[in-house]
Amino acid sequence: THYRDKKLAADAFFYSGNYQGALPIYDSLIEVYKDNEELRHMLVCLMELDQRHKILTIFDELEEETSNTPFYLKMSGAIHQRIGDIETAQKTYGKYLEQIPNDLNVSLAWVETSEKLGDKSAIEDFLDAADNYGSSAPEDIVRLAHILVDYGRVDNGLLLAYENRRNHYDNPAAHFGYMGLLLFKTKQIPKIDEASEIAVDTAFVLQDKGGNNSTYIIESNENRNRQIGELSPDDFISVNAIGKKVGDDLVVSERYLQNEVRKVVSIKNKYLHALHESMERFQELFPENKGMTKVSLVDSTDTNEQFSPIFESVSQRQDQILQVEELYITNRLPLAVVAQFTYPPD
Repeated sequence: THYRDKKLAADAFFYSGNYQGALPIYDSLIEVYKDNEELRHMLVCLMELDQRHKILTIFDELEEETSNTPFYLKMSGAIHQRIGDIETAQKTYGKYLEQIPNDLNVSLAWVETSEKLGDKSAIEDFLDAADNYGSSAPEDIVRLAHILVDYGRVDNGLLLAYENRRNHYDNPAAHFGYMGLLLFKTKQIPKIDEASEIAVDTAFVLQDKGGNNSTYIIESNENRNRQIGELSPDDFISVNAIGKKVGDDLVVSERYLQNEVRKVVSIKNKYLHALHESMERFQELFPENKGMTKVSLVDSTDTNEQFSPIFESVSQRQDQILQVEELYITNRLPLAVVAQFTYPPD
């Protein structure tokens, strides 16, 4: 039918992210603002295209029963937050969370509105009860970890960010969030001391006679991953390792003729180990992500020569921006393309 063909076309635009193409087709399909897939998709398009007046008009015409369902409460909270009606946004998010309390993304939006309203006691109550967010998006868990640290719950925030990194090791946001917490929250997070001997929650490097290194972490938390060197405290290596210092020999396995012995060459607190590993391996783990770049410095006593790779990289980037700016000024490049060149996506 004609209706079905139009809906298929609108859905094709919608699911490809072409909201500009989808919006007028959905609009032509809707005669009365009642809950259905077309209306929900149309509201998403309107939000993406920031058509605030149209969204508010739709909500004014929705039946109360419909507007109090989770999808519309979430959308209503978001649009009121966007237009600056923070009090309405907070109340609306609160109604949503009464129905779906474990939605971390909306909980964080509620925290933002509560902070703007100065309702810190409500945020403290929320953080006291914060739990069961393990299945949430890693980006949202990172945000919660930062909020915990900001509100004095340093141990909880640090542990949450660390566990998030462990559970989402293949997600760059988990690494970024963890690095950001330790590097930029230095006023809130006390200095993490280097470990002088192997203990639970430390990482250590063992070297065999051939000079090959292996890293282990005695992990106090559950769901350990042996493939990345995580050991339980009662593991054979852990039992032998606890109390050892750099330079000590460590038996990693007992054999009939001769035990396998390795030397302890490094010991770190597990939080520092995770930070250093993320910084060292980020480009290797996520080669397509341009958010962080590792630069090898020149071995020289001349400061200009030593940092020349950084200076060269910055200079190249500046030249590229100037070239794009010139093309835009002379009307040879549209603004959307300028944005992609100047702020490339991750």
